[in-house]
Amino acid sequence: MALGADAIALISSTTGSVEFQRAGEQSWRPARMGDSLFEGDILQTHDRSKASLLFSDGSIMTVQPRSRLALSLREAGGKGETSKVASVSKSVMEGIGGIFSAEKKRETLTAVPGIRREEAGVRILYPRNSMILDPPPDFRWEMRGKSPAVMVSLTLKGMGGRLWSLNTREAGIPYPKDQKQLERGQTYFVRVESANDAGVSEEVYFRLLDERSAEEVRRVAAQMQDFRKSHPDDSSPEFILAVFYRNKGLYHMALERLDGLEKKNPKDRFVLEEEREIFAKIGLWKDWEEVDRKLAPR
Repeated sequence: MALGADAIALISSTTGSVEFQRAGEQSWRPARMGDSLFEGDILQTHDRSKASLLFSDGSIMTVQPRSRLALSLREAGGKGETSKVASVSKSVMEGIGGIFSAEKKRETLTAVPGIRREEAGVRILYPRNSMILDPPPDFRWEMRGKSPAVMVSLTLKGMGGRLWSLNTREAGIPYPKDQKQLERGQTYFVRVESANDAGVSEEVYFRLLDERSAEEVRRVAAQMQDFRKSHPDDSSPEFILAVFYRNKGLYHMALERLDGLEKKNPKDRFVLEEEREIFAKIGLWKDWEEVDRKLAPR
C-alpha cells in the first residue's frame, strides 16, 4: 500500500458501509483498504461505519459515522440534519502535519466538523501516531463510557495487510512473544475494537525509528544525561531533550519528559505549549483542551 504521486490520502481501513466519489463523477463506489483519494474526491460514511485515512506524512484521520469528507475547496452537498459535511483545502491539509498542528486546531475543527471527536468507545493510548525508538511496543488503550473489562479485539497491520489479531478483556498487553518481530523504518497500524460491536473502534499508526536515527537519539540522550550529572539542579537538559524527541516524532518519549517538568513547575508556559502541540499531533483532543485551558489568559 503506497500513496500515488498525486494522491492526497490512502484509505488504510474501513468499518461498515463506506464509499467515495471521484471528482467530476456522479456515481459512488465502495471504499476499500488501499484505495487512493485525490483532490476533488468525496468520502462518505454511513450508520455505524468509519474510515481511516493515511496521509503522505504518516498522519491518520478517522472519519466518524454519518460523515462526508470533501478533499477539495468546493463544498460537499448533503441533506438531513444528521449529515456532517467537511471540506478540506490544500491549506488545511498542509496544517495536518502529523494530525493537526496545535496553532491551527480551532480553525481546523471549524473546517472539519464531526471528524475529530472523542466519543464513548475505544481510545488507544500507546503507541499512538508516533515514532517508536525500540521495538517491540506494549499496547495500551481505554474504554470510555463502557466497562473497562469489555472484550476487545486488537489487530496489528503492516503496509501489506494484517499481521495478527487477538481478543482480550485487558486494557493493555505486551507484544506477543510468539509473533514476528517488527522491522525498523516500517509503519504499522493498531486497531482496537469491541469484539461485539465493530462500530466501537479506533485505529492509529506507529512507525519504528530506523537504526541510524535511533543511534542519533541514543547519542543525544547520553549527552543530556552527562550534562545532568554535572548540573543536577538545571532542568534545561530535560526540556531540550523533550523538544528533540518531539522533532524526531518520538511524541510519547517527549511527553514523559514534559510531564516530569510540569510536575516541578505546573505554570511553565514553554512546557505547556510543547505538551499542547504534541497532544494535537497524536490526536488526544481532551488532553489538548485541558492544557489549552491552563494556557488561557486569566
